[in-house]
Amino acid sequence: DVSAVLNKMRTYVQTKDLKGAVVTFEALPQVPGRIGAQLTNAMIQVCIECGDWKLAKSYLMKSEGGNNSGLSMAQTTDLVKGIQALGDNGAVEQLLREFAGQGIQVSQVSYHGLLHAYAVAGNRAAAWRLVADMRCAGFLPNAVTCSILLKLVTSQLQAADLPRIIRLVDEMETDVDDVLLCSIMEACL
Repeated sequence: DVSAVLNKMRTYVQTKDLKGAVVTFEALPQVPGRIGAQLTNAMIQVCIECGDWKLAKSYLMKSEGGNNSGLSMAQTTDLVKGIQALGDNGAVEQLLREFAGQGIQVSQVSYHGLLHAYAVAGNRAAAWRLVADMRCAGFLPNAVTCSILLKLVTSQLQAADLPRIIRLVDEMETDVDDVLLCSIMEACL
């Protein structure tokens, strides 16, 4: 009975009983279609609630090749944040690429979190690579993207990034706000 299993999985989420959820889920037969996606979604939610990001990713990628898993954008964002909290930015970048390649919905916030980590670390190449990935995933750079990239410009040695950032600002579909304008002026100085 699928509804009974889903209720059981909800209980596992509330009690944060990952072990019980794994035992229950693994004992289920392979269920295709929407119902299988609901069951997998419930298992992924337990993993996220229990902080086991790698197991959550594992179930996600096994579920019909990662497609149509029924994950919400909040869940994918939580998964990305959780893996990033482990400090493995390379794994986060790879996960974002996998999500984009499989049509799994993520938020631009997920990209911005990783972009910020790269900017703070001064990893210019990774930051610009991520901007390209972001575009491929359908996200246009916005004021937040540009503000984060401006953190790369801390001295004249990094001034080469400034024209690229200003080009992104020019491409934005929204107006430049005061915060971004002040950040651009500070970087120019």
